[in-house]
Amino acid sequence: MNVANEKTLFQALGKKIKSHRNNAMVNQVHFASQIGLSRTSLVNIEQGRQQPSVILLWRIAEALNIEMKELIPSRVEVEATTNGLIFPSASDEIKKGETYDLLVKFVSDLKANESEL
Repeated sequence: MNVANEKTLFQALGKKIKSHRNNAMVNQVHFASQIGLSRTSLVNIEQGRQQPSVILLWRIAEALNIEMKELIPSRVEVEATTNGLIFPSASDEIKKGETYDLLVKFVSDLKANESEL
């Protein structure tokens, strides 16, 4: 995996952590304290700028009452992050038109990269 892909992987991981935290309705300050981090470190992880250790991922999963594997992004999620697409969480509101636009962009990107698949 090259450096660009690693960066994208950690961005997708951060998005999943943030999504699960938001779904649990826990603010950053409380959650960071709960898992033994500063708020700044949590923000850096959620934005993909800091790489969490396996132990930290375990603590995050425990605090969110989920399995650690639920935090690990799939290849599709990493590719979507690479292509600028998003996977909304249950707490996010997305309008029908925005969803349609995202799907059109996704299909367009797939067609453009069809030879690589």
